[in-house]
Amino acid sequence: MPSADNNLEEKIIDGFERLSALLKHQMWLKAFPLKLNPIQLSIVRFLYNNSSQNITQSFLAEQLFVTKATLSDSVKTLKNKDLLELKKNPEDTRSSFLVLTKLGVVLAKDLDNYSEELTGAFTCFKEKEKKEFYSYMLRFLAELNDMDLIPVQRLCFTCKYYDGDRNEKHLCNLLNKRLNAKDLQINCAEHEELN
Repeated sequence: MPSADNNLEEKIIDGFERLSALLKHQMWLKAFPLKLNPIQLSIVRFLYNNSSQNITQSFLAEQLFVTKATLSDSVKTLKNKDLLELKKNPEDTRSSFLVLTKLGVVLAKDLDNYSEELTGAFTCFKEKEKKEFYSYMLRFLAELNDMDLIPVQRLCFTCKYYDGDRNEKHLCNLLNKRLNAKDLQINCAEHEELN
Protein backbone atom coordinates (compact mmCIF):
# COMPACT_ATOMS: atom_id res chain seq x y z
CA MET A 1 0.00 0.00 0.00
CA PRO A 2 1.43 3.42 -0.91
CA SER A 3 2.53 5.64 1.93
CA ALA A 4 0.22 8.55 2.75
CA ASP A 5 3.36 10.73 2.64
CA ASN A 6 3.74 10.18 -1.11
CA ASN A 7 0.21 9.54 -2.36
CA LEU A 8 -2.05 12.57 -2.81
CA GLU A 9 -5.23 10.46 -2.86
CA GLU A 10 -4.27 8.90 0.50
CA LYS A 11 -3.60 12.35 1.92
CA ILE A 12 -7.05 13.52 0.83
CA ILE A 13 -8.69 10.46 2.40
CA ASP A 14 -6.71 11.14 5.60
CA GLY A 15 -8.06 14.68 5.53
CA PHE A 16 -11.62 13.39 5.13
CA GLU A 17 -11.06 11.04 8.07
CA ARG A 18 -9.94 13.94 10.26
CA LEU A 19 -12.92 16.06 9.17
CA SER A 20 -15.25 13.14 9.88
CA ALA A 21 -13.81 12.78 13.39
CA LEU A 22 -14.25 16.51 13.99
CA LEU A 23 -17.88 16.46 12.80
CA LYS A 24 -18.62 13.50 15.09
CA HIS A 25 -16.99 15.36 17.98
CA GLN A 26 -19.14 18.44 17.29
CA MET A 27 -22.24 16.22 17.28
CA TRP A 28 -21.18 14.59 20.56
CA LEU A 29 -20.97 18.05 22.12
CA LYS A 30 -24.62 18.61 21.14
CA ALA A 31 -25.69 15.05 21.99
CA PHE A 32 -24.23 14.69 25.45
CA PRO A 33 -26.47 17.17 27.32
CA LEU A 34 -29.51 15.69 25.55
CA LYS A 35 -28.53 12.12 26.45
CA LEU A 36 -28.60 11.21 22.77
CA ASN A 37 -25.89 9.68 20.64
CA PRO A 38 -24.62 11.02 17.29
CA ILE A 39 -26.61 8.42 15.33
CA GLN A 40 -29.80 9.64 16.99
CA LEU A 41 -28.85 13.23 16.19
CA SER A 42 -28.13 12.20 12.60
CA ILE A 43 -31.60 10.66 12.39
CA VAL A 44 -33.22 13.85 13.65
CA ARG A 45 -31.20 16.02 11.24
CA PHE A 46 -31.88 13.72 8.28
CA LEU A 47 -35.62 13.66 8.93
CA TYR A 48 -35.68 17.44 9.35
CA ASN A 49 -33.73 18.06 6.14
CA ASN A 50 -35.93 15.60 4.24
CA SER A 51 -39.30 16.33 5.79
CA SER A 52 -41.03 16.35 2.41
CA GLN A 53 -40.02 12.73 1.80
CA ASN A 54 -41.53 9.49 3.11
CA ILE A 55 -38.59 7.97 4.99
CA THR A 56 -38.67 4.33 6.09
CA GLN A 57 -36.32 2.78 8.62
CA SER A 58 -34.68 0.61 5.95
CA PHE A 59 -34.01 3.61 3.71
CA LEU A 60 -32.64 5.65 6.59
CA ALA A 61 -30.34 2.85 7.76
CA GLU A 62 -28.89 2.69 4.25
CA GLN A 63 -28.42 6.47 4.07
CA LEU A 64 -26.70 6.66 7.47
CA PHE A 65 -24.55 3.53 6.93
CA VAL A 66 -25.87 1.74 10.02
CA THR A 67 -27.47 -1.65 10.48
CA LYS A 68 -31.24 -1.92 10.64
CA ALA A 69 -30.93 -3.15 14.24
CA THR A 70 -28.86 -0.11 15.26
CA LEU A 71 -31.32 2.20 13.57
CA SER A 72 -34.26 0.44 15.17
CA ASP A 73 -32.75 0.90 18.65
CA SER A 74 -32.15 4.59 17.97
CA VAL A 75 -35.67 5.07 16.63
CA LYS A 76 -37.06 3.46 19.78
CA THR A 77 -35.06 5.87 21.95
CA LEU A 78 -36.22 8.87 19.92
CA LYS A 79 -39.84 7.70 20.14
CA ASN A 80 -39.52 7.32 23.93
CA LYS A 81 -38.21 10.89 24.14
CA ASP A 82 -41.17 12.08 22.02
CA LEU A 83 -38.86 13.30 19.24
CA LEU A 84 -40.28 11.19 16.44
CA GLU A 85 -43.25 9.03 15.62
CA LEU A 86 -44.17 6.37 13.12
CA LYS A 87 -46.90 7.04 10.57
CA LYS A 88 -48.44 4.05 8.83
CA ASN A 89 -47.82 3.83 5.11
CA PRO A 90 -51.32 4.03 3.55
CA GLU A 91 -50.14 1.94 0.59
CA ASP A 92 -48.51 -0.80 2.68
CA THR A 93 -49.72 -1.27 6.25
CA ARG A 94 -46.66 -3.42 7.04
CA SER A 95 -44.39 -0.38 6.80
CA SER A 96 -44.26 3.01 8.46
CA PHE A 97 -42.66 6.37 7.80
CA LEU A 98 -40.52 8.20 10.33
CA VAL A 99 -41.78 11.70 11.15
CA LEU A 100 -40.43 14.22 13.64
CA THR A 101 -42.78 15.43 16.36
CA LYS A 102 -43.04 19.14 17.17
CA LEU A 103 -40.39 18.62 19.85
CA GLY A 104 -38.22 16.81 17.29
CA VAL A 105 -38.48 19.77 14.91
CA VAL A 106 -37.44 22.17 17.68
CA LEU A 107 -34.42 19.96 18.43
CA ALA A 108 -33.54 19.70 14.73
CA LYS A 109 -33.56 23.48 14.35
CA ASP A 110 -31.20 23.73 17.31
CA LEU A 111 -28.94 21.02 15.89
CA ASP A 112 -28.75 22.80 12.55
CA ASN A 113 -26.20 25.17 14.07
CA TYR A 114 -23.78 22.47 15.25
CA SER A 115 -21.46 23.22 12.36
CA GLU A 116 -21.49 27.03 12.67
CA GLU A 117 -18.02 27.09 14.21
CA LEU A 118 -16.69 24.96 11.38
CA THR A 119 -18.13 27.13 8.61
CA GLY A 120 -16.02 29.98 9.93
CA ALA A 121 -12.96 28.17 8.58
CA PHE A 122 -14.17 28.93 5.06
CA THR A 123 -13.35 32.62 5.52
CA CYS A 124 -9.82 31.85 4.32
CA PHE A 125 -11.23 30.82 0.91
CA LYS A 126 -12.28 33.09 -1.91
CA GLU A 127 -15.82 32.64 -3.24
CA LYS A 128 -14.49 30.98 -6.42
CA GLU A 129 -12.49 28.49 -4.34
CA LYS A 130 -15.55 27.57 -2.24
CA LYS A 131 -17.58 26.95 -5.42
CA GLU A 132 -14.79 24.77 -6.83
CA PHE A 133 -14.48 22.86 -3.55
CA TYR A 134 -18.24 22.22 -3.54
CA SER A 135 -18.17 21.11 -7.17
CA TYR A 136 -15.29 18.68 -6.51
CA MET A 137 -17.09 17.26 -3.49
CA LEU A 138 -20.25 16.65 -5.54
CA ARG A 139 -18.26 14.95 -8.28
CA PHE A 140 -16.48 12.79 -5.70
CA LEU A 141 -19.80 11.73 -4.12
CA ALA A 142 -21.25 10.96 -7.56
CA GLU A 143 -18.20 8.84 -8.38
CA LEU A 144 -18.57 6.93 -5.09
CA ASN A 145 -22.21 6.38 -6.01
CA ASP A 146 -21.24 5.17 -9.50
CA MET A 147 -18.87 2.69 -7.84
CA ASP A 148 -21.72 1.47 -5.57
CA LEU A 149 -19.72 2.44 -2.48
CA ILE A 150 -22.52 4.67 -1.20
CA PRO A 151 -26.28 4.49 -1.71
CA VAL A 152 -27.89 6.81 -4.20
CA GLN A 153 -27.52 10.33 -2.97
CA ARG A 154 -29.99 12.96 -4.07
CA LEU A 155 -27.29 14.81 -5.99
CA CYS A 156 -27.95 16.60 -9.24
CA PHE A 157 -25.40 14.29 -10.86
CA THR A 158 -27.45 11.17 -10.00
CA CYS A 159 -30.80 12.63 -11.06
CA LYS A 160 -32.71 11.84 -14.24
CA TYR A 161 -33.32 15.59 -14.72
CA TYR A 162 -29.61 16.44 -14.78
CA ASP A 163 -27.97 17.05 -18.12
CA GLY A 164 -24.35 18.03 -18.13
CA ASP A 165 -20.78 16.89 -17.89
CA ARG A 166 -20.28 17.10 -14.09
CA ASN A 167 -17.53 19.64 -14.71
CA GLU A 168 -18.77 22.99 -15.96
CA LYS A 169 -22.01 22.62 -17.91
CA HIS A 170 -25.04 21.89 -15.74
CA LEU A 171 -28.67 21.85 -16.84
CA CYS A 172 -31.73 20.89 -14.80
CA ASN A 173 -34.43 19.66 -17.17
CA LEU A 174 -37.03 19.82 -14.39
CA LEU A 175 -36.42 23.55 -13.87
CA ASN A 176 -35.47 23.96 -17.53
CA LYS A 177 -32.48 26.13 -16.66
CA ARG A 178 -28.72 26.15 -16.55
CA LEU A 179 -27.20 25.85 -13.09
CA ASN A 180 -24.06 27.37 -11.66
CA ALA A 181 -21.87 25.10 -9.54
CA LYS A 182 -23.21 26.70 -6.34
CA ASP A 183 -26.79 25.90 -7.46
CA LEU A 184 -26.13 22.16 -7.68
CA GLN A 185 -27.97 20.22 -5.01
CA ILE A 186 -26.55 17.70 -2.58
CA ASN A 187 -29.96 16.71 -1.18
CA CYS A 188 -32.69 17.66 -3.65
CA ALA A 189 -36.31 16.99 -2.70
CA GLU A 190 -37.19 16.69 -6.41
CA HIS A 191 -34.47 14.11 -7.12
CA GLU A 192 -35.47 11.15 -9.25
CA GLU A 193 -32.98 8.37 -9.66
CA LEU A 194 -31.51 7.60 -13.05
CA ASN A 195 -32.88 4.43 -14.62
